[in-house]
Amino acid sequence: MLPQLRSFLAVIEEGSLHRAAARLSLSQPALSRQMQALEHEMGGRLLERTSTGAKPTSGGHALAQAGRSEEAAKALADALSAARTDKNQPQIAAALSYQGDNAYYRGDLKAAAVAYQESLQTAGKSGDAHLVLLNKINLANLAVANGKFAAAANQLQSLGEQADSMGLKYLSTQCLVLRGEALIGTKDYAGALKELKSGTLRSEKLKLNALQAQSQYQWGRALELSGKAADAQSHYDEARRAATEVQKDAQNPGLAKRYDLAPIFADRGK
Repeated sequence: MLPQLRSFLAVIEEGSLHRAAARLSLSQPALSRQMQALEHEMGGRLLERTSTGAKPTSGGHALAQAGRSEEAAKALADALSAARTDKNQPQIAAALSYQGDNAYYRGDLKAAAVAYQESLQTAGKSGDAHLVLLNKINLANLAVANGKFAAAANQLQSLGEQADSMGLKYLSTQCLVLRGEALIGTKDYAGALKELKSGTLRSEKLKLNALQAQSQYQWGRALELSGKAADAQSHYDEARRAATEVQKDAQNPGLAKRYDLAPIFADRGK
């Protein structure tokens, strides 16, 4: 996914698919296919197609994922303002969800919760099933971060099944990883390992380096906390390797401070 995000950043910065394709030494159809694949994985539209080409509708989300929080905040505020001016409810919901992501990545869980809740309400009114599911998963993620492990584990199982039924591979894999983390919190280490093994295999197959880093890290934690510290080390090593790939693709050392990746970079001494 990160190579696709890097391509999406080029679209944002160049302002068109044509110029971004030239910059990346890609054909425009190849770049369009990358954007379509990224949209499918993220469960939402990232580019607005017009008669004159395409323009980004949620560039701030890619900036946030790349650890460029300040740039993301401005881009997302502009996107939200434009969507509200146009009274475009799906785009309002998407911008609010991405603002929640940006807050989450910088560790502001309260601000993230407010944005996700507002996005969920807006998406529900507009009937956008993808955004409704996305926001429910985001709120379950916050529940895990806030220590509400048992409730989150139950909810994530159902949400993962919904994501699978809708063909949203990224979201279904994310549910596996988050549920594994939640089960660690309940001390169900065997259950956690089952989820994390599946999450790791899927993230590797889909080349989702950030999720691979998180799943390997949580796999290591599950082993260590269940008394198998010697077996955990290889998973911590794999987590750091995958996280380093994410950082390299984002071309931003500041990515190491992203809330969901910071523990992996901080544990280099393991």
